[in-house]
Parts: sequence; structure tokens; C-alpha cells
Amino acid sequence: MATVPSLPSAWYTEPDQLERERTRVLRAGWQYLGPAEPVAEPGTFAAFDLAGLPIVVTRDGDGVLRGLVNVCRHRGAIVAEGCGARKTLQCRYHGWTYRLDGTLHRAPGMAEAPTDVRLPAIAVATVGPLLFASADPEPEPLADALAPFLDLVDGVAGMDPSTLVHRRRIEHRIGANWKAVVENFIECYHCPLVHAETLPGYGGDDYRIGQFGPLHTQHLDDQRFCFAYLYPTTQLSAYGLEHAFVARAIQPLDVRTTAVALDYWFAPEADLAAADRYIDWFEKVIGEDEPLCESVQRGLDSGALERGLLNPDAESGLREFQLLVERALA
Repeated sequence: MATVPSLPSAWYTEPDQLERERTRVLRAGWQYLGPAEPVAEPGTFAAFDLAGLPIVVTRDGDGVLRGLVNVCRHRGAIVAEGCGARKTLQCRYHGWTYRLDGTLHRAPGMAEAPTDVRLPAIAVATVGPLLFASADPEPEPLADALAPFLDLVDGVAGMDPSTLVHRRRIEHRIGANWKAVVENFIECYHCPLVHAETLPGYGGDDYRIGQFGPLHTQHLDDQRFCFAYLYPTTQLSAYGLEHAFVARAIQPLDVRTTAVALDYWFAPEADLAAADRYIDWFEKVIGEDEPLCESVQRGLDSGALERGLLNPDAESGLREFQLLVERALA
């Protein structure tokens, strides 16, 4: 099969392009935020950044999990920072105070707080102890979006996500556009060459790939391994032999810099020493990938390549990702 053109190289190097993507691509789908533990109990909150959109996730007094835009409706200051336990959220600029359901509770100096003012709501959901958010007005239910992958987690990896225990978070800063980072993790075309020792057998004939709309999956039965990429940035991996589950939180910092936080989760029966060895191994794999992402960025920055060429078989998931980006920006 003939090659197909990739996205324009300029889309990986122009700051204005990233600003278009923040609103039309990066806030459109479900994104992994991190452990849900900070908002597990009623009366708790945790602040996050969702592709440049400040958000706060709360668990109100009735135990309802909520996502709110974390921007004061008075003058636009950030309302909540960090995480903790509170009955209300107060903007530190002028003291406007909001209930955990987002409604305005108090506006100092006003006899009555306006009744029609509230922090806008966004969608939040959990998979076991993992927390996700989407700024899409009507997102597909998260469980439905991830269903093919969750079936693999059960059938291939033999794991129950609801029982996962968080072991460690390791943060990386990669000198490449967020799309180059996402694309590297989507395809295993490079695995036999780059990860021959760390990932033997990955990317070979037994490596299976699936596409379910915005969800891309991969699995290798003899390794009890499965992977999911949910557009635009959610990436999850399960390794049944090691009782391990890895969730990646990917955020562009600027057009050439991407933050990647890896949360390492394990089944309750996992041996802690073995878990640490697994983390060291996975970080070695990431260490093999980072310089490749940065090499791609240097090449695209050079202006020597207007568009790349994709292998439509080995890079089918990457191609689907690029099509989704193109459609969102059309």
C-alpha cells in the first residue's frame, strides 16, 4: 500500500497553531488527570489544568463528583489552587465564594449574591481510582468510550481497574510538540528497532491493533499486554504479568515542549520490590523514546520537510489521530 502524507510540519512549530488546538482539539475529549484520591471524600476539591483551561474537581457534601471551570465570574482570577477539604471555594482576589456545586454563595459588599452566577460545569468521571475530565459539552460516556480497552484489561491482562493502587508519579518534560509525543506512543512501528531489548516481540506479527472511532487499542496476548489511546491525549497501558497499569497525563507547555506525567498503578497482589523494578524498566523505555521525539522536533523545525510520509499499515493509529486533528481544525 502506498504511503500517505502526514500533517504539515508547520503544525508542529507554529505557536498560533497550538492556540487553535487548545480550544478545538485538546479540550474536545476525555483526558486523564491523575488519581481521584484527593476528591474521594465529601467536601474535597482538587485543581487541574485542562489544555490551558483551569478546572477544579469537587466532591460536594452529598458525595456528587463535579467538574467546574476554575475562573471567578467576577474579574477572572483563579478561584481554587492545589487540593484540600473545604465547604466552599473562595477567590483570593475579592473574596467571591462558591459552593462545591459551583453556585455563588457570597459576594462581599453586595447585599445579596446574584442568584444566576455559577462556575460553569464540565464533565468528570472515574475509572476505578483514575480521574478524567472533558470540556466537551456532550461527551460520550467515559465507560462507553473506553469499553473495548476495558474488555482487553479484563480478558488479556486479567486485571480489575477498580482495585488499582497508586505507587508513584514520575514527571517528564520532552522538547517536542505534543503531537509528536502522542504519535510516538501510538505506534509500535519503531519498537523492533528502538526497543529490541526492552520490548522484545512488540510490533511483530502477533501484535494486534484495533480502531474504535476515537479509541485506538493494541495488545499482545502472550505478554498479557494491552494499550489504549483515546483521542486527544489519554494513553493507558496494562501489563498482566507484572500486575501493572500505567496512565499518562500529557500536556503541551508550549509549541515545542510537552509535559508527560506517568502514574504507576498496581494490582493489590503486586510485590512492591517487583513493582519498583517494573517502574525502572518502563522508565528505561521512556528514556529510549524521549530523544526520538526531540529528534523529530529538530527535524521539523529545520524547515527541510513540508510533510512526512506515513506507513498506512504500521502507523494506522497514528494516521487516524492525524485525521481527527485535521477534521477538528477544518
